[in-house]
Amino acid sequence: MQAILIAFDRDKTIDVNQGPIPLELVIKLSHIHCVWAIGNQLLKEEAHILGIDEIRDHFGLGKKMKLVRGPIEDRISHNIRSKKRRLTLLGKIYPLLPRKICTDDYDISGVMGWEYYTPDDFLEMSPCLLRSKSPTS
Repeated sequence: MQAILIAFDRDKTIDVNQGPIPLELVIKLSHIHCVWAIGNQLLKEEAHILGIDEIRDHFGLGKKMKLVRGPIEDRISHNIRSKKRRLTLLGKIYPLLPRKICTDDYDISGVMGWEYYTPDDFLEMSPCLLRSKSPTS
């Protein structure tokens, strides 16, 4: 099996911030697959993986962040749209990888080429990802 592209949110997804997926699993997967942080960027440091800055750098997008104020529903909606855009860009960095998986506590499904899993569903299917071969350079 070829390497898989896996994108993680952190908050309420990874166990370091109220989620079910152990950080250790993210680290193990990063030694087998291409693993990225698409949400809270503390996960980059905790799991030693790439994240939003590297996506921006790859496409020359700079480091600007749009701060959304207002009702929580507006902020959540903006956050979901931003993550979906990151997934689209990330997929363009790895167009030849046959499988792309994302997991988040918010539903970020519907991005072409990506499989979305809730954190609990991801945890349930993760053993098969650990049996995959290492990525080749």
